[in-house]
Amino acid sequence: AIRGYLGQDSILHGYKILRLSQRLKGADNYIAADWHHDRAGRRLKLFIFLHDVDNDGGRPTEVANGTHNLVYYAFEEYSTSRFTDEYVQKNFDVHRLGGKRGGGFLFDTNMVHRGSPFGNHKRETIILEYHNNYKCPAIHALGLNVPCPSGDQHMVAVKI
Repeated sequence: AIRGYLGQDSILHGYKILRLSQRLKGADNYIAADWHHDRAGRRLKLFIFLHDVDNDGGRPTEVANGTHNLVYYAFEEYSTSRFTDEYVQKNFDVHRLGGKRGGGFLFDTNMVHRGSPFGNHKRETIILEYHNNYKCPAIHALGLNVPCPSGDQHMVAVKI
């Protein structure tokens, strides 16, 4: 599925473990809580739940359906990749991506999304990041201000 979407020269670029504790009470201390796209064009992230993530109290990732097709290859500055909750709720169907331990989801981070900071439970997730093998070197060679790969992960660069 990953090579079908990103091309035959796709790689697992890195991974991280995301921990949202019960102490997190709002968006002020969690940058991914704002609606955004990752400013990186086509990139896939696979989220694997380390415990059940409830859609109501488990701090699920939320996505604005269909937005992965809106801004391909648009590498704006950080501020222009953010959207208000009012705009997203008015213009798109929003889906919460919770699930059972060991389950998860795969999505294109060009899709407008956010991690919910609100909930009654912690959330711990393993996140794997995939790119086309030639994408990040080309972005760096062009000097673009694009997070490719994400800067907060353990790098592995394994061809799939």
